[in-house]
Amino acid sequence: MVHGFARRYSLKRSLPLRLPKRSKEILEPHGVEVVVEAEHSCMTLCGMNTLGFTLTTSRLLGVIRDDARSREEFLGMVRRD
Repeated sequence: MVHGFARRYSLKRSLPLRLPKRSKEILEPHGVEVVVEAEHSCMTLCGMNTLGFTLTTSRLLGVIRDDARSREEFLGMVRRD
């Protein structure tokens, strides 16, 4: 699903918004969390001259968003120290 969305002509920053919504529609889970870390070539190519600039975006739906314990458990798994 990620590759399918990434190939489409669109702003790639919308991926963290569309992926969880579509995942929830197809899989019908109790909760969805999507974390995307990406290097933005626009920051490198469009005059910012910031090589290797990455941005992390997340989107939470359902029980992961609403239940603090579930949210913390998931975020603890993806967090980098």
